[in-house]
Amino acid sequence: MDISYTQATKHLEKTLAAGLVPILKGSPGLGKSTLIKSIADKFNLQIIDLRLSQCDPTDLNDQCI
Repeated sequence: MDISYTQATKHLEKTLAAGLVPILKGSPGLGKSTLIKSIADKFNLQIIDLRLSQCDPTDLNDQCI
């Protein structure tokens, strides 16, 4: 499902307000990181930026997460 930046912001804020952990995925260069950083600032949250492309599969158990 394709949604706009504004729609994504609203959905992510509702997800956080419900006490859930959101996952945002999409093509490179869409502004996902910027969106997440702005929402984290608004909710005073810490961001864990895990990029699986930078993790070795054998490290996923405990070192990369």
